Amino acid sequence: MTGQVLSGGLAACTVTAIVAVIADCIAGGRPSRTNEERSNPPAGSTAHLRRLWTVRSAVIAACAVTSAALVYTRLGWTPPLPAACCLCAAGAPLAASDLAGHRLPDTLTLPAIALTTVLLTTASWWADDYAALGRAGVGAAAATAFFLALALITGQVGGGDIKLAPLVAMLPAWLGWEYFAFGLLTGLLLAAITAAVLIAAHHLSRHAPLPLGPFLLAGALLAVLA
Repeated sequence: MTGQVLSGGLAACTVTAIVAVIADCIAGGRPSRTNEERSNPPAGSTAHLRRLWTVRSAVIAACAVTSAALVYTRLGWTPPLPAACCLCAAGAPLAASDLAGHRLPDTLTLPAIALTTVLLTTASWWADDYAALGRAGVGAAAATAFFLALALITGQVGGGDIKLAPLVAMLPAWLGWEYFAFGLLTGLLLAAITAAVLIAAHHLSRHAPLPLGPFLLAGALLAVLA
């Protein structure tokens, strides 16, 4: 039994890491050269880009494996596990993209939302718990409305963050309203604390945008692990 558990966890982590790296490629995460570099490529520029891409892929894979292992340890082979692995696989490249260029690409966010919807629908069918699916839908709508309102009021929330809201809300809401509230509040709290520290250290101005995606994704993951 122990061997089956370990092999199952290893398979889940491996698939999650592979999907995360592939998703990053599809979403355009690979470093690219500028027009000037294409016209007059400096010596060693191609090798430098390859090194950057290798490091980025390794970091994304490591983050995906770690988060998937934690999720598997918490959930085991239960109906919401595939949706949780989907969150891990999409979350790693999304966080990397937002940190590197304040960008949450639709080519990754929207398919992840669609796949999570399918996986949670399947999980509800398997667990015979359609109330959980209803919570996921209401939670996704509520989170989207909240961040849309926040964007209109503060001007500090981007369109990518609004589109990310359903992804970080659905699985925690499926698990329960307390997980939903914990995930969103934790993500916002982590972002606020980080911004305060960076401003105090003069590494961030008061009006400079802070990538919100990684914190929302971290909050969702912590909610699943709670």
